[in-house]
Amino acid sequence: MSNMVAKHMEHTAASTGRVDSSVLEVFKTLAEGNDQARSLATNFLISHLQTQQKTPEICSDLSYSLQRLIKGLSSNRKWARLGYSVALTQILRVFEVVTGQLVLEGIDKHLVVTQHDSKNEAGAVYMGKAFGFLAIIQSGKLFQSEPGLVSEVVENLRHISTQKSYLQPICYQGLVSLVAKVSGEVFTAQVWPHLEADLVLGWDDCSPNTLLLVYWSAKVHKKKLNKTFMTKHWGSMKLFGEKNYANMLQVLQKSAENHPVIHSILDVIVDDLAASGHDVVGFFNQIVLKLLEGSHSHKYLGLHLYLKMVPNITDPAQLRKTLSPAIMNMLVFNLPRKDSTAHTTCHSIVGSLLSKLGAGNSDMDTAVLECFTRAPSSLNFDNVTSTHTVSAILHKISEEAVKQYAASLMAYINGTDRTFPGGQEKLAVSQFCSMLTSPKVKDPKWRLSVLQFLLARSFFTVTCPNNSLPQCEVLANQPNNAVKQCLRANFYKALNTLATLNPEKSSRAEHFQSYVGLVYEVVKYTDTLIKSPDSVTLQLETGLQEEILEIWEEVVKIAAQIEKKRKKEKSISHHDAFLMLFTYVGLLLFSEPESVVTVMEDLRVCYEKATQKKKVKQDDEPAWMEVVTEVLVSMMSQRSNLTRVIANTVFTALQSNLSREALGIIVTALQPNKTADEEEDMLAFEDDIPEEMDADSVTDDTTTTTDDNNENSEDDSEDESSADEEPEVTVDEALRETVKVALGKAAVADDEDEDEEESESDLSDSEMMKLDSKLAEVFRSLKKGRSQEEKEKRRQILLFKSRLLDLVETVVKSQLSASHAMDVVELLLQLMEAGHRRTEEKQLGDRAFGIFRRLAKKQKEIKSDPEFEKTSAFVMMDNLIQFSRKAHSQDLVKAVSDACLVIIRLLIHQKLDAPPTVMTRSRSKSDGVPIDKEEAYLQEVLDKVRSSLSDFLYRRDHRLHMVFFHNMLNKHPMMFWPLTDLLLQSLNDPKVKVHSKTQACSLLSALFTTGKNLPHDVGDDHWGQFSSALSTTLHTLLLGLSVESFKPKYTLELLHVVVRLSLIHPDTARQVATNEVTEKLTGLKSHFNKDTRCMCNRLLNFTRQKTGKKQKQKKKKRTNSGQQNGDVVENMAELTLVNGAGGDNSSDLLSDSMTSTMSVDSDSPRKRRSSDEVDAKSVGSSRKKKKTAKKQK
Repeated sequence: MSNMVAKHMEHTAASTGRVDSSVLEVFKTLAEGNDQARSLATNFLISHLQTQQKTPEICSDLSYSLQRLIKGLSSNRKWARLGYSVALTQILRVFEVVTGQLVLEGIDKHLVVTQHDSKNEAGAVYMGKAFGFLAIIQSGKLFQSEPGLVSEVVENLRHISTQKSYLQPICYQGLVSLVAKVSGEVFTAQVWPHLEADLVLGWDDCSPNTLLLVYWSAKVHKKKLNKTFMTKHWGSMKLFGEKNYANMLQVLQKSAENHPVIHSILDVIVDDLAASGHDVVGFFNQIVLKLLEGSHSHKYLGLHLYLKMVPNITDPAQLRKTLSPAIMNMLVFNLPRKDSTAHTTCHSIVGSLLSKLGAGNSDMDTAVLECFTRAPSSLNFDNVTSTHTVSAILHKISEEAVKQYAASLMAYINGTDRTFPGGQEKLAVSQFCSMLTSPKVKDPKWRLSVLQFLLARSFFTVTCPNNSLPQCEVLANQPNNAVKQCLRANFYKALNTLATLNPEKSSRAEHFQSYVGLVYEVVKYTDTLIKSPDSVTLQLETGLQEEILEIWEEVVKIAAQIEKKRKKEKSISHHDAFLMLFTYVGLLLFSEPESVVTVMEDLRVCYEKATQKKKVKQDDEPAWMEVVTEVLVSMMSQRSNLTRVIANTVFTALQSNLSREALGIIVTALQPNKTADEEEDMLAFEDDIPEEMDADSVTDDTTTTTDDNNENSEDDSEDESSADEEPEVTVDEALRETVKVALGKAAVADDEDEDEEESESDLSDSEMMKLDSKLAEVFRSLKKGRSQEEKEKRRQILLFKSRLLDLVETVVKSQLSASHAMDVVELLLQLMEAGHRRTEEKQLGDRAFGIFRRLAKKQKEIKSDPEFEKTSAFVMMDNLIQFSRKAHSQDLVKAVSDACLVIIRLLIHQKLDAPPTVMTRSRSKSDGVPIDKEEAYLQEVLDKVRSSLSDFLYRRDHRLHMVFFHNMLNKHPMMFWPLTDLLLQSLNDPKVKVHSKTQACSLLSALFTTGKNLPHDVGDDHWGQFSSALSTTLHTLLLGLSVESFKPKYTLELLHVVVRLSLIHPDTARQVATNEVTEKLTGLKSHFNKDTRCMCNRLLNFTRQKTGKKQKQKKKKRTNSGQQNGDVVENMAELTLVNGAGGDNSSDLLSDSMTSTMSVDSDSPRKRRSSDEVDAKSVGSSRKKKKTAKKQK
């Protein structure tokens, strides 16, 4: 066998040159850090070797692979040993010809430690040997080899373990695997002689590796390591029994010497503990706690041991006892410290505990929650550890556990529960909102009880226990002011949380109605408490208690009336909205009574007007919806998030009653502010002054102004004389004191006479300079403070406007009316323009742009209303066109163009996407037939767009943008089709600049986007006239192209129009692309740039295409003359080869001919076949015909 091995190994050197290159790449992949890549490389190597290994002898690739893998086991590359050992193991498993003896011989030959090797190099070789032995053991070939091979492997592993200490875990892991797989006879004959010294060592000198070996030997080979043997040397048959806990602790402490590496003995001990059913608490107290009391490495080991124990803890009582103060202290210390070695372990412990929650065991849920919130922990666990552990627990535990925990927190705040640490009442209060958001809790009565508790402890004091009043059954402790403030804040926060929370995932209407009902129940409970003075006392910080109670009575009375009417309705109505407002205002009485007093009367009057059967509106009074809108706008300016949520919710409910005047209140509040510098440049929706004014009008205005100045000259002189008098100026006392401090002794006292103030100063120049610097610092700081105040003020204004945009977005999302749409479009464009001009308003402008896009998408859903005025719509369209002239970005111009389309949609609903009726319109005008209103509106719209387009094409100072027209024509080509005559006119007009003609061609291309149905949609008669004029114009323009007057963009757009036309109506395109035009373009093509040349090729390819019978005839000619064409191509190729480098003309001829025969249109549905393909197919078809003819004969 050894001779055969040597023969194969020597043969490898000679055969390496014939190894496939793909196999060589595999070995590089095996050393990479990607697990999947290593696995795929191993599979590829095995598959390749299986195809090569076909004889009983080892093939060259397999021999090379074995040598390469064995040598690579000693490599110091990070992943080389792992990848190579896995591949070697798989080869041993798959190929029978590869024996364990063969690999051992290879290890002895290639992994040799010499005297010249350094310590690191020697360690790498020993490591490679260990991995090679492990591969033989894992593959199973060791137990199929010759007798005595097992003994050799055991001896080698024992020897390697004595060379380097860090090799001991690897070697003993291999020995454990070997012991677990060998039979009893082999163990006794070949393994026992080498391991006997370790197996009889006993606890005193036992190491973790020895203990691991003894455990598996006793478990697998019980006959050899029987009860007598184990009792004699290890004290008991149960190696990990309770009697050996002290000895086990010593061994574990020894394993900590390799900190932070965790020995595999921990897994074995924990698995045995779970299988044997030993007392978990006893094991924890005698081993884990002792480790946690030791050094840093022992604590780290103890945490890992507890981490492995957590999955096996199933009893809540065991959890409470094992999650001890020592564990909690380690968690609190290491969780916030990411640089700690135990940080990851502590996070894993918390994650393992969280995985036990929500499994249906409420007792376990409660136990975990109590361990993290009560002593030795505290309610402040999340804040101390910078985690969300308690919040995550509250969201995972069952509903019953949440209710139990809430009841214990209520008892703690009342003073009847002492299990929580003292002084943490505020932390306990803050956890109620987290419990209300728990997805597991779906009981509305429990939510109501939490709100009742927070309300009762916030504003009331129990003087006498009353079992009939909820949350007043016990005489609770009186909380201090800080706790009361926390209770009030969390009460309103809970209301806010429930307003947006929808755990049942019900519809928006159902959730809104249920929330209104919940808040009304809170109001009823509050009224019950107020009317029980013998048991409960209302505690308010303000002295307006009597006035507050009067308003409260009115709120309760009106709310009760609304509730009766609300129950009769199934959908959301104004009753729900007003009940929400009244209940919220009533609950706000106890914290902000001043703000409620002024609003209450307005709400009462608004509700009366809203519920009147006969709507009677007085001219001097605003509508009720306007008043409510003002109230809601003021609520949106409040800092309270609950207030803003209520305002938005109520506004949504009252959306159907929104009038244009009410919307105008929001629009006015959102108007962008103008600075002094931007007053003239700011784009507003006003009629601009015409650019061309009469000189007479200017003179008249100047004269009138002069006369007015003369008439008022006396008044001006009086004003100037009065201006000489010094006005009374109020001086800021704080500023006065600051200046006094800066001046020091030089400051004039208040009681000194004016004569002394006016007397000359005794200060020198240097002293005066010092005072100047001090005064400059004072005024500089004053200016800085004012600028900061202004910035904060602007920030608050922008924040308020951002909140108001929520209301605008609500309007857009609802069933939008025409008048509302027009007002909203105007507002959003102004905000977008302000965002482009001022950086601080950019976020507001982006938000407005998003709302505008939503509005533009749903323009078809806008409904008409009587408040919409057609005249104002046309005026607004004029303003939009003027607005687009001054826009500074393409996005804004496109938005203005979309806004024009929205306005047009409001004017004409049915005619927007319909084909144009130009001829019908002209006949109806001449014949006196009445025109439809929408037809008239369409005509007026076209006139306005035509006028602007004419300015765009003919005037240099138009200041219009191409995007404005291109967007409209591209989206609605049928509506703007009548503008084609203007576009053709500009193309035929020699006075029009080339740039304007380029734009006209681009707009024509935009009109051709509808596809092949365009001639049918336009109408045959009208299309005939248009196509005739268009073909003539395009033909003339193409013939007018020349090298001297070549314009790249103009040529590109002109060719683009013809290519688009070829897709829509090929016959018209052929009238344009005549032979004369084709020759012209072919001659100019070399002067075109890349894009223009590509478009030109598309047009030339179109001219070569034929239709009908001609195309079929051409196919037949190609089939018959295929061989001839192939010969021509071959002859041309030979000619090119003969000419060589000097044959420039022939090579150009060849390239031109090939280009002309093989050029392909990238957008055409079919591609031309090359002559070679035609030749091959024709030859194949002729051969088939000959064979069939022979068979028939």
